Amino acid sequence: MIVELEGHGATPLLDPAAIRAKVPKFAAALEARHTGAGWEALLTSTADLLRELGARPLITDDMLASIRHPARIAVGDRDATVTIDECVAAVRRIPNGELEVLPRTPHPFEKAPIERIAYSLAEFFGA
Repeated sequence: MIVELEGHGATPLLDPAAIRAKVPKFAAALEARHTGAGWEALLTSTADLLRELGARPLITDDMLASIRHPARIAVGDRDATVTIDECVAAVRRIPNGELEVLPRTPHPFEKAPIERIAYSLAEFFGA
């Protein structure tokens, strides 16, 4: 299994009641951002999805090994959702895989350094 989510620290971070109690400003920001079905339902569904993917991953080691094109996996060094070790394990299975660790970068994409990502994409795709 590529990513071991059973017992992983990501799903407890998706507990709406805990977020509302411990970080009410973050809960308010999530509520403002996710107005459709509601942020609590979104977090509950995301936690369910992560548990399901941990139990039955959609991407297997064999699938990764079959990728023949160059592939880059990027992860933030402060990502609490996936670990650098998990990304290393995946990259090692891809014949032309490479890993990029973004410094001072948490999981939320909007907090990633956009200039660094733009440079990485341009460099990877040869622009």
